[in-house]
Amino acid sequence: MSSTAPSPRACLPLAWVQILFVLLLPFLWFFHRLPDSKDIVHLTWHPAWLILPLGAGAARFILRDKAKEEGRDVGDPGRFERFVSNMTLAVFVPFFLFWAAEGLLKLKGYQRELAPVIFETPEIGEGKELNRNALAHPVFLFTFKPGSTYNRVPINSLGYREREVDPVKAPGTKRVICFGDSITAQGRPNYSGILHALLQEDPPDDTPWEAFNMGVYGYSSRQGLAVFREQGKALKPDVITVYFGPNDRNLYTVTDKQRMAKVQSGLGAHFSRNFREKRIGQLIIGTATDIAMAKVDKREGMGDKVLRVPPEDYRHVLRQFVLEAREIGAECILMTAARRELSPGLLSEGHAVSLEAVTERHDAYNEIVREVAEELDAPLLDVAAELSGPEFDHFFADDGVHFDSYATEHVRKPKHQPGLEWIASRLHQVLKEDVVQEMP
Repeated sequence: MSSTAPSPRACLPLAWVQILFVLLLPFLWFFHRLPDSKDIVHLTWHPAWLILPLGAGAARFILRDKAKEEGRDVGDPGRFERFVSNMTLAVFVPFFLFWAAEGLLKLKGYQRELAPVIFETPEIGEGKELNRNALAHPVFLFTFKPGSTYNRVPINSLGYREREVDPVKAPGTKRVICFGDSITAQGRPNYSGILHALLQEDPPDDTPWEAFNMGVYGYSSRQGLAVFREQGKALKPDVITVYFGPNDRNLYTVTDKQRMAKVQSGLGAHFSRNFREKRIGQLIIGTATDIAMAKVDKREGMGDKVLRVPPEDYRHVLRQFVLEAREIGAECILMTAARRELSPGLLSEGHAVSLEAVTERHDAYNEIVREVAEELDAPLLDVAAELSGPEFDHFFADDGVHFDSYATEHVRKPKHQPGLEWIASRLHQVLKEDVVQEMP
């Protein structure tokens, strides 16, 4: 027997090396960038890393076989050896299959764009300029460009078609913020501006009141909720109003939930982002999305389109408006979306397959607003029901959902805005008769 024969104990350090690299490989491949106190640390992945656990395992077996050839008693592998083998099989084999699948997808040129993941920060930066009025935004999809002008009304420093507003609420003042789409943003002034004047003249109680809007043309309720979460809460509103629906029930190629960036924090955000950057992650998420969309298409009969905010998602968003407003000590007034005969332009723009179908959906979304208000005992301004009579027909623009001089207000300032004035007057009444009674 040779005195230089390797000892079986030499296998133990190699076993630990094998375990270390078996666990490290998926980490190196998946978390290719990690958070650092100053920047992102990029970890370099290379297929050569695969040699490390395989090499350690091979070396262990070579040493054991050589010891046996030299007549040394290697004994029973024991629990630890079985643990090493099982660990290798349980971790390395699935990882290798994922890595091989990723390589195959890359070879085939597979790539699918998914909504990005961004990290929770006090302020989320603006994106590239889309046009002279709008900026891209990872969460809101698009925003007004501060300092620009839209339909003859300046965009304030907060990014909304509204007068300049001090982000810091004056002590003792009660603040009303109106969230919505173009119906909330339209007007010269918009209904929040008219409401602001009414509150100055006749405050609901013995404290100062103010109102302004954070509505944006083309927004859905999902975008509005994101605005409330990322910007609105920091402005410390006492009351918020919510007027959505006409964009939510329109058809689009994907839902807003799928288009909008996911705002997360901590390790979950890194995991989600890295998973979406892998082709295998894009395939898994994309396939699940396609299946979900196919079910919606089959149920709604919309061909290759889906609703921007499907009914149950719309219900969830409205509930979150109410519940999250209450979490910060604010009240939420839900509003239904009034209509007349809807515009055939919805068909030519691909937002509907028939006027009958989109009209039925419009009314169904209003019913969801009423149900959420009743469920959560939230104040409701049922604009659709209150303006249903023919005596209010002159309130509406030609498209059947906007008010007054919507189509021409970019050319000249309207002399009268009876529709927007009515909304402001009714909100003022609701604040005086209902909301202020519930305030501490």
